Amino acid sequence: AATRDHDNLHKQERLVTIFFALGLVIAAVQLFLEPNGYMLLVIELAPVLAALLHAYVEKNALSAHTKQYERMAGLFHRAMVHMRELLASGAHKEAQEFIQEIGKEALIENGDWILTHRERPLEMPKGG
Repeated sequence: AATRDHDNLHKQERLVTIFFALGLVIAAVQLFLEPNGYMLLVIELAPVLAALLHAYVEKNALSAHTKQYERMAGLFHRAMVHMRELLASGAHKEAQEFIQEIGKEALIENGDWILTHRERPLEMPKGG
C-alpha cells in the first residue's frame, strides 16, 4: 500500500504541475499569436484541472498515507526481526506478548487512518 500510494501521489503531483504549466505556456504563446478559442479554452481549463487534482490529493490524504505506511512498514519489519529472535531463543511467552503489542499498534494505525479521513470529509462546494 505504501508503494501504491507513493506512486499515486507522485503521479497526481506531476499531473497538477503539467496542467498548471500547460496553462501558463499556452497563455504565453497566446500573447504572440492570433486569439484562438481553443487556446483560450486550454488557458482556462488547465489551471482548473490542476486545482481539482490538487484538491483530490488533499481530500484523499495521499501524502499522509504514504508517510504513515512507510512508518508502519519500518515498524513491522523491525517487529518481524524481533519475533524471529524471540522464537529462535524459545521465548514463546514473550513472543505472545509481543504479538499483542504489535496488534495494538496495528489497531492504532487503523484508528489514525479513520481520523485522517474524518478530518477531510467530502463536501459539496457551497456558494457564499
